[in-house]
Amino acid sequence: MKILIFESWNNSPQFETGLEIAEIHAEKGDKVTYVNIGGFLPFVEWQFSPNAKFSKTGKILRKLLFDSKMERAKKVINKNINFNYKTLLSDSEIKNALEKISFKSLEELKNYEWKGIDIGMATTSSLISVTNDLEPDIQNEYIRGVQNIIDSAKIVALSFEKWLDKIKPDLVYFRNGRVALYRPVLRICEQRDQNFLIHDRGNDKYHYVTSPDLRHNFEMVNQEIIDAWEAEKNTEKREKIAAQFYQDRRSGVEQAWQSYLDNQKKDILPENWDNAKHNITFFNSSISEYVAISKVNNKKPVFEDQIEAINYIIETIKNKPEFNFYLRLHPNLMNQSQREIDLWMSLESNPHINLIHADSKVDTYAMMLNSDLNIAFLSSTAIESAYYNKPIIQLSKSNYHRLGSTYFPQSKEEFKDLLLDKDLKPKDNLGARKFGYYMNTFGTRYQYFEPKDLNTGTYRGTDLQRIPLKYKILMKLKNIIR
Repeated sequence: MKILIFESWNNSPQFETGLEIAEIHAEKGDKVTYVNIGGFLPFVEWQFSPNAKFSKTGKILRKLLFDSKMERAKKVINKNINFNYKTLLSDSEIKNALEKISFKSLEELKNYEWKGIDIGMATTSSLISVTNDLEPDIQNEYIRGVQNIIDSAKIVALSFEKWLDKIKPDLVYFRNGRVALYRPVLRICEQRDQNFLIHDRGNDKYHYVTSPDLRHNFEMVNQEIIDAWEAEKNTEKREKIAAQFYQDRRSGVEQAWQSYLDNQKKDILPENWDNAKHNITFFNSSISEYVAISKVNNKKPVFEDQIEAINYIIETIKNKPEFNFYLRLHPNLMNQSQREIDLWMSLESNPHINLIHADSKVDTYAMMLNSDLNIAFLSSTAIESAYYNKPIIQLSKSNYHRLGSTYFPQSKEEFKDLLLDKDLKPKDNLGARKFGYYMNTFGTRYQYFEPKDLNTGTYRGTDLQRIPLKYKILMKLKNIIR
């Protein structure tokens, strides 16, 4: 079997995951080609600003750093792997493909396509993610950034097509698929009916996962959860693993991603909490990751976004004094853009909402367990509420909307009935247990990569991300980015 692993990211653990996959296939006797072109792109997500413009010295140093990383990897991996970091593109091919382009609005950018690839949507996704800004100024502040991202996506597309034609692989691997540097790879595979698998983080830092679509494909993940539960015949084992997931979540144990409970005090409720009333809590979630995936994925059954849902709730219960409505802002909001922070904080002036700040010491779990009704879009508190036998309404598709443990209304009328039902009972938490089991087991354990934390580690005992001292000195002495 001929395998092509095509990458642009070279940070940890993404870089090492691609190498691991290459090695596993090489050990099976497959003909493996590994390609990483990240050093040739004007922009790479989470490596430098989209607006970066490298000086002449900066370009040279960046290439040296990239080449040294690639050469370190080449020395330690299986020698049967065809390891390459060339685009196969001539300067004229790149020049002819790139054009100066600008957009009047974010919506216009989202709708931009090139060679049948939704590069505009992917560019929007990357820009929002790296800036944490829901509405980045693409006409002024990020006009260069948009150009850099689109240029990079086009180079990726052209290079990937060249490598496909050269290798003619039976199977392609790549990372993520959501952002600008990987969306072209995904779309070209789809256009050519090319078999592919996307790799991403697994259940913890020691695991990675491969799947036939984006991890943001909720239907796919729901089915994986169901299949995993049914595949494990030891019922006692799967129940124990599921329970451990929720216990770890509540204890703030690091799992697939970091915990945000450090600043909270156990069992602390809001000062104005009144158990005599019917308490409803809305747990918000970050908007940035899911705001620009695809037009299909972004469709919501009832409300277009969380703010619309919250305003509807307020209008529905504002004249009902027996209800108390709380909005618990996710602690990670502190790491989002000021624009998103301001968006949520603007709700504080409404007298019909009790807003709990992102940095509040109020215990999220205390609110969850003491509320009469919980509501969420994508927050994990939805499925956790279900596990703890609390009635929960979720208002967006998610990795658990098909599992049967949450109410998932399909109209405003249905939502209103659920919202006002003070005797609403929790649904069976079997689906939540299935979710917990899956979240503690999904993925393949690394063989050669040894993580230190979520973003660092060694590969076959070598730190591939290490920056040689001479380059560190140059980086301090030279102005490499203008």
